[in-house]
Amino acid sequence: MNLKKISFFIIIFLQICTLKLFSENVTFTTPQTLFSPSVDAFNITTDSSGRYGYVVLEDDNDKITVFVSSDFGKTWTDIDPSRTIFLTGGDPQITTDRSGKFVYLVFKEGTASPDAIKAFVSSNFGQTWT
Repeated sequence: MNLKKISFFIIIFLQICTLKLFSENVTFTTPQTLFSPSVDAFNITTDSSGRYGYVVLEDDNDKITVFVSSDFGKTWTDIDPSRTIFLTGGDPQITTDRSGKFVYLVFKEGTASPDAIKAFVSSNFGQTWT
């Protein structure tokens, strides 16, 4: 009987510890609108910690837009507000490495070559692209 009670308390203790461990520092804020016109496609990625986040979207006019966050998604910055880096395209995909430093973006090219794939790489947390 004592062994049953001890094992029961050990299981309860472990469950409480696990719950406490995984619920620390978890808060949600009001969603932020990144882009108000209609969006046809989007993709999101983060580094392994979640500190650096990247969102790519394709709007109604097939313009490709990339947003970057370096504060766990609290704020987002449009890295190309003039729309001169990526221009137009479709089906955008974005990914990053574990550190968030290297970011990779691919999408179908717009009207010039509809079947071509464009690829961009950033090696400085999305600040510049080649």
